[in-house]
Amino acid sequence: MKKISRRGFLKSAAALGAGVAVNPADPFPAPKPNQGENLQDRLFISDYPFGYDPEYFEATERIFFEEHNRAYINLFIKPTQSLDIRLYMAETKDALYKKKPLQLFALSNSLDISLGKISSPELHYKVEYLDGKSWKSLPERSVKTPNFSLESGRTFRVILKGDDHVYADLKHQPEDPHWRKEILRGDYISSMLKEIITDPYYTPDIPLYNVIYGFTLAHTLKYILEIEPDLVIDLGDTVGQDSYPIWGTEGEWEELLAKDALNVQSKILWERKRRTLNAIAPEIPYYQVLGNHDGETGWFTDTQPFTQPYAQVQRKRCFKQPEALRLIERMKVNSGVKDGWYSNDDWLFKNANQNYFPIFWGNGEIRFYLLDVNSFLLNKPKTIYDWTLGPRQKDMVESMLFDGQSSPWKFICYHNVLGGYPLGSQKIAGAYGRGPLFTREDYERINRINPSLYIDLDRVEQVWLTELARETDVRGFFYAHDHIFFAKNIGQTKWGKKMMGVCAGATTYSGSGVYDNIWSNPYWMDYYGDLYELPSTFLTPPGITVMDIDKTGATIKYVCTAPPEIMFANMPEGTKIGDVLREYWISR
Repeated sequence: MKKISRRGFLKSAAALGAGVAVNPADPFPAPKPNQGENLQDRLFISDYPFGYDPEYFEATERIFFEEHNRAYINLFIKPTQSLDIRLYMAETKDALYKKKPLQLFALSNSLDISLGKISSPELHYKVEYLDGKSWKSLPERSVKTPNFSLESGRTFRVILKGDDHVYADLKHQPEDPHWRKEILRGDYISSMLKEIITDPYYTPDIPLYNVIYGFTLAHTLKYILEIEPDLVIDLGDTVGQDSYPIWGTEGEWEELLAKDALNVQSKILWERKRRTLNAIAPEIPYYQVLGNHDGETGWFTDTQPFTQPYAQVQRKRCFKQPEALRLIERMKVNSGVKDGWYSNDDWLFKNANQNYFPIFWGNGEIRFYLLDVNSFLLNKPKTIYDWTLGPRQKDMVESMLFDGQSSPWKFICYHNVLGGYPLGSQKIAGAYGRGPLFTREDYERINRINPSLYIDLDRVEQVWLTELARETDVRGFFYAHDHIFFAKNIGQTKWGKKMMGVCAGATTYSGSGVYDNIWSNPYWMDYYGDLYELPSTFLTPPGITVMDIDKTGATIKYVCTAPPEIMFANMPEGTKIGDVLREYWISR
């Protein structure tokens, strides 16, 4: 195996930190014909650099679905405005103006408009708003809906991304008031994206290090727009409520923060999150898993305030997710029912906090169960046994997986694996949810290697969850938190089908200190591999996981989405944006 020196590996990261210009010639693909013009037309209203009219709106529209195929449009209107709205909607673009629009009057603030159940495979809509005496238009939008069958030959595509850490750009307070305002609001990502679309070699007129997380996210959003997925699942660490010391001050915010810091900062951060998604929110359904940096952890420390109630209110205001869930009550009975499970449809389980929920696509053939692994911990985990979903969420998971409904594609998504490495030499080596330890066999191996640690396998919740997944034919787990791409086979389901565990990668710049803090841990190297060993068993940023499912199987790919030569990354030499660096196949 070929190794590279640590000095050589850190070279590009050191150049970035010192503000040295890099040569962007190799990592960028050639622009596609008319690509820039087409994306510009789709995204940006004339004269408005962020994709929305800032006089009347706080962000672009957002489309999402719940309860299989019930569609919602979120309009984020400025609270100081009172707008009349006309909403056109149709199953085909040609029919968009053939029906009378839905008319709504005197609207303000963030509101979710139900469009009812959609039965077509596409949804087309357009929003118009009354500006004084004249009507103004937002762009026409086209959306892929959950209504299709894989048997028809349709391919389903989902993006799984994690750890964009765009809140980390707030550590810097640019002197330029224009940049300061855009970074604090989150609009700077749309501004950079608009430039990148027409000029892939664009770099901002500010030290790149000050906006590196937003810059790499802007590149990633451009790639997502180009490949047109059905939906995006964000695996967390994107909002940043636990990072209040990074906040600068600007105008009225300084006074507001002094009065009620936690509430106002949560409001600003979730509104900022909405604006970072201006480019894709109107046409690509986007769902959020809560990470440990998203403000709703159940624990707090002297340096980390308890932000959960404030963050939860603002998330639900700015970023509604599926809420009411019809589940099947499980009742153990002494009867002839297969496996001893009995279904009772009279129980309605309601998760009003929207922090864990299922989403269904392809007429229910494809199911994702989005879980929350942080909200139910009263103390920061000190052992691997401390990680838990909590009793209500565990009941939901069991109920959903044992609902008796046949589905060939079930996946569990969360921010980090429930457990992780046992205590080791590094300060975060143990219990912090690190590592691809899914199975009973994983922990049995640790017991053999280091008997003095002794792990009680029946107390590790991830072992319980993986075994439950095997019993119910779940095909894989997707997680983030470790800022890498890594995939492994974690065994077979009860029906002999392959099951994968995938760390979905990160779009971020990771920094040269990560190696000493995380990647050099002996358990990390034992289960993930050595960062400097080439070819590496895991890949560091920047990238996303793309999964395509058709009637024969699923392809899982890790794709580079931002210029790797300005990152702290162990990508293969010559890697450029759009390169598929790992690929796995799961047969149906």
